[in-house]
Amino acid sequence: MNGAWIKLWFQFFELNADYKAYCEAKRTNDSATCNALESKFIHVAMLYADWGDIHDAKFHEWHNKHKSMFYPAEKPQAELLAVAPKTLDDDAIYVRVPFSLPVSKATKQVGALIRDSYNNASDEQKALKTPPRYKLALKKIDWTTWLAVRKAYVVWQNSQPVNGIKPTNKHVVFKTVEQIATNDGMHLKKYWNWREDEIALRGNLEDLEFQIMRYKRQASQIIANTIHGAFPVKTKPQ
Repeated sequence: MNGAWIKLWFQFFELNADYKAYCEAKRTNDSATCNALESKFIHVAMLYADWGDIHDAKFHEWHNKHKSMFYPAEKPQAELLAVAPKTLDDDAIYVRVPFSLPVSKATKQVGALIRDSYNNASDEQKALKTPPRYKLALKKIDWTTWLAVRKAYVVWQNSQPVNGIKPTNKHVVFKTVEQIATNDGMHLKKYWNWREDEIALRGNLEDLEFQIMRYKRQASQIIANTIHGAFPVKTKPQ
């Protein structure tokens, strides 16, 4: 669930127009726009330093590079490697000791290598990994919150104008129902109980349209909060 929740955060953050403008200003070296947005949103520079320009990034590649923002680092400890690693970390020492080397000599030589390496290592290399800046607190995120945020994102996407025409709430209801029926890669059937045949028999869609309005308001608030580095932990639709 960790990765899926971070992906939702990423997707909502992509929709924030102010952060998009900040990223565009960074790309074009527009210092005036950057300064104006930094004055308006005190966290935007920090967010950019952490998240980077997310608008042309593929989530799984971005996530692999930014995991430390969300997950606590493992405590450092020495380990015996069965095979040589394909890539070498710059914050560790790798030593090869032939078994043919007597233990007494190996211990002495390895100790000297470690001491020399530590003396030559930078403070940054020797520093402990910092704790994650963005704590997910998944234990506090109940299933109801998860569903609400996921549904808010789907409704927001289905509410966007098509050929310049903004769909009505009723159109969003039917578009969402169609999406549920086809699953559309979102696994909506697992948690949304709207059914096309049931809705077709109902002459009054006001209650479903009200739900659409509620999720649109919630999505709008979530998007607005992302530029402050905030994402729901336990959110109840208004």
